[in-house]
Amino acid sequence: MKRLPYILFFLFLVCSWSVFAAQIVGSVRDGGRPVAANTEIRVTCGSNQPHVTRTDQYGSYSVYVGETGKCTFTITYNGRALSADVYSYADPVHADFDIVKDQNGNPVLRRR
Repeated sequence: MKRLPYILFFLFLVCSWSVFAAQIVGSVRDGGRPVAANTEIRVTCGSNQPHVTRTDQYGSYSVYVGETGKCTFTITYNGRALSADVYSYADPVHADFDIVKDQNGNPVLRRR
């Protein structure tokens, strides 16, 4: 009986976190092919710590961020940090990206 308040408090924390967390899912391709598995992705919202995840074998990713609004999506690919803006909302956001070459031949991240 003494544990009941602790259990209820823990459930409250878990439930409240999942209500306010924003999920961003998608995939990253280079030349029409998925990027390598375990490619690091960072999503930074405001001045908060980045939320880090990695791609799977299909170039897909999923990350939960605790904030809504404008965020910076950064992928470390072939030793370069490529970034693009993404917006998180209370509902899940689907954000697919392609790595393409700019006019100078440098890789850039473009949202599909």
